[in-house]
Amino acid sequence: MTFDISLLPRELPPEDLRNEPAWKEFQQFGAQWSQLIALFWCEPELTKDKEFTKAEVKLKQDFIKLLKDQATLTQAFLKCDTPSNINDDIVSYSNQIKDYLLDYKPKTDLKTDPLPTLSSLLFKYTGKDLVTAVGDVEDKKTVKYLFKNKINVQVITDSFVGRIIYAAGQDEDSPREDKYILELAYPPRPAFHNTTITEDTLFGWAKEEWNSNNSYKTPPSCYFPWSAC
Repeated sequence: MTFDISLLPRELPPEDLRNEPAWKEFQQFGAQWSQLIALFWCEPELTKDKEFTKAEVKLKQDFIKLLKDQATLTQAFLKCDTPSNINDDIVSYSNQIKDYLLDYKPKTDLKTDPLPTLSSLLFKYTGKDLVTAVGDVEDKKTVKYLFKNKINVQVITDSFVGRIIYAAGQDEDSPREDKYILELAYPPRPAFHNTTITEDTLFGWAKEEWNSNNSYKTPPSCYFPWSAC
């Protein structure tokens, strides 16, 4: 009997979101998120050919702290008898994380010009800006508008694959615009091994360049985090 993968149940993003004008372009974000985390996982010696500047190191540290803080609060909210107003803090973290992914320039005491962003950091290694940082945030046909106005983010640490789902109580007929939750997978880095990922695989993926033919990418291993596509 021939195995037919099409018979497996699929967990696709909401159909109304997939009908958005910018959806096809937004699909690139899943791979870009994976490459960004791969960069964060690299030890300094792996990036010695293009070392992180002091400002880029601080950018990385500040962003990772946001991811970990939101993940901690979310776990407490979902699994413990915590005050309901903790949700306000989770939403605040979501907005701050989105600001970084929308090309937010953080405040810093370091004297550098221009200030680095997550998009400029990714471009430095892959030759492509974050799709969430490109375009006019007021233009409803752009990824930037879609990400800014319709998607909230939730950091997950117990999976290598994130989903896009409806927020609690929302569905395709709901009137509110920001009714989707994008799960950003940020699990612990696996131990280097040829059965998971190696140092060469890690940095190779972190700096794999995009070109005009790369409208869609997948990581070289299932042990890289991946966001919904």
